[in-house]
Amino acid sequence: RSLTPTLPTGSDIREVWQVFADKRGATFFAQSQILRFRDGQWQRWDFAGARRLPACEIDGVIWFHHGPTGVWSLRGEKPELEIPSDAVNVGEDVVYLATTANRITLVSRRGLFQWHDRQLLPWSPVAMEFVRAHNLTTVCTLPDGRVVIGTLRGGLGIVSPDGTELERIGRDHGLPNPVVINAVPGRDGRLWCAMPTHVTVFDLNDDVRLFPLTGVNALTSANDAL
Repeated sequence: RSLTPTLPTGSDIREVWQVFADKRGATFFAQSQILRFRDGQWQRWDFAGARRLPACEIDGVIWFHHGPTGVWSLRGEKPELEIPSDAVNVGEDVVYLATTANRITLVSRRGLFQWHDRQLLPWSPVAMEFVRAHNLTTVCTLPDGRVVIGTLRGGLGIVSPDGTELERIGRDHGLPNPVVINAVPGRDGRLWCAMPTHVTVFDLNDDVRLFPLTGVNALTSANDAL
């Protein structure tokens, strides 16, 4: 059943970018709002001035970035500011948060930056070069710690957990074109990629399967389903 009629007054869900499900409900990240449906009740938090609130999850804690204020966590009853914006120092250019070795990694069109020892440090020169050259579109983290980078011109880049190596995946590996709109890991460990005309499934070891579709703009996962 649809939850839309039950939304709190003033909710703006024109664009829902990410959903994190748990045993008690789900948390939805819209353009400038976070809505949590838990035990049959809604909570809403407004973050004005955001075009998007990129988020990731580490050990059950949701982390998200709000350009004007910084990096926040949602671990209890309300969001808490963890890294103020003056420490982030990459402005609103951050488009994704990812996890590498259980550390927060901010991904922007300027490159990848990891929060470590209370500092935001450049991470993975090979990934930096790939992002800057091919126009970043999407990022996700695989169960084994590798980071997947989707681009507008260069297909996929798979970055090793330590950031030292990058494997390119393009037309030679089965991509019908170099434009990757979104990528998420499936419950079977394979990588699902949304493209303008296809959904592509990789196991990153053997087969590539193509599903011709139209109108696919994004993929998301919740409760181990796509």
